[in-house]
Amino acid sequence: MELGLILITAINAVLPIILLILLGYILRQKGFFGEDFVKTGNKLVFKVCLPCMLFVNVYDIAGFSAIRWDIVLYCVAVICVIFVLGLVTCIASTSVPERRGVILQCTFRSNFAIIGMSLAEALGGSEAGAIAAILSAFSIPVFNILAVIALSVFVGGESGGKTSVKGILVNICKNPLIIAVTLGLLCLGIRTGQEQIFGEVVF
Repeated sequence: MELGLILITAINAVLPIILLILLGYILRQKGFFGEDFVKTGNKLVFKVCLPCMLFVNVYDIAGFSAIRWDIVLYCVAVICVIFVLGLVTCIASTSVPERRGVILQCTFRSNFAIIGMSLAEALGGSEAGAIAAILSAFSIPVFNILAVIALSVFVGGESGGKTSVKGILVNICKNPLIIAVTLGLLCLGIRTGQEQIFGEVVF
């Protein structure tokens, strides 16, 4: 009985996501989405929609005291460990530099923002969704920072030149998701300061 309940819960949580992906695939096969639409949609999601979602997720946090730092640090540490293991694996598995960055990125980068958060809320309700939203504010920037490092380092290896640390830092700072989280934390800090000083949010 308990196993059947677990199975039903899992199906109810995962099936809507699968059906949505299947719908997109069918519409693409039927010609509803052209190549230009896909490129524009990807750019819109990465540069506008996801940054806005991350900013709201961060700003909606009740305060810095509400952040479970133990969970955040655990998740960040696990991501970094997986990155290191992926680095060793990609170097050992191929000698082609341009492949290493892609392989490395695939070992650690997830689709947490789009699938992970909705799955967490479907399985654990609003409380789990709130924890996932907080984690997204930290895990997604880590994913993107490591992705920039992975691709930049191996691009440098492919061209035979030295990888520019300054170039990597510039690419990290220009990442829309990282900018959104940084602005969200800044606004959260301003809001928290106003509440402590004035007892309410002034603006």
